[in-house]
Amino acid sequence: MVGRKPRSGWFRKIDMAKSVDLILNWVTLCSKTTKRGQTLRNDHPTPVADYTNAFLVSAGFLVFMVLFAIWAIWGLIMAGLVSWGADRLMTVDFRGGARK
Repeated sequence: MVGRKPRSGWFRKIDMAKSVDLILNWVTLCSKTTKRGQTLRNDHPTPVADYTNAFLVSAGFLVFMVLFAIWAIWGLIMAGLVSWGADRLMTVDFRGGARK
């Protein structure tokens, strides 16, 4: 390969020190990750806030709203059935005779 031209393009422009640094950073990051890609670093300045009470209050309110909605729908269905039944009973002749 005596007459071969030097490579051109992106490969020629790579700085070898930056390449080694990027590879070492990637290897370090990969060694600190789990199978799912979560990092195992513990470099948070403060622990995260505890939102347990806020979650419980919000969840309780949502459960109350869902149960209230079920109760309201059940009430509407029952009111509709009672009114339908009352309407049918109003048209029945209990005297035994035919309507004129």
